[in-house]
Amino acid sequence: MSLARQTTGTLVKRNGVTISELFSVAPPKFRRNKMETSTHNDGRESNQLGMIRQDDGAFRINFVEDDATHNQIFDDLLANTNATWSFIMPSGVSYFGPGRVQKWEPVDAPTDGVQQVDVAITWSGPVDMT
Repeated sequence: MSLARQTTGTLVKRNGVTISELFSVAPPKFRRNKMETSTHNDGRESNQLGMIRQDDGAFRINFVEDDATHNQIFDDLLANTNATWSFIMPSGVSYFGPGRVQKWEPVDAPTDGVQQVDVAITWSGPVDMT
């Protein structure tokens, strides 16, 4: 699957289909955990770097009840479906990998506005950054 670079806006895709009504996106992050290796006998701390961690990608949508992409996200959560997710940022950086919906959380609903939902994706395999 090709992830074409873009210069405006942010996209989130599930199996190549763009999720509609995106409100905000928190792209996946990478970090390396650390393990303490000091003996503390000399009063100094030292650490050894460990595994690379792939933090969840997350986004908020303006929920539309009859939107097929929104319903698919919720169905994926219920069925524990493994899908291919893409986060394509306006900088041209893309994140691409397999994952499962880990969170579907409606936020406070305004009395005269749009209901929003926070969604998080937990990666089930390597995430590629291009």
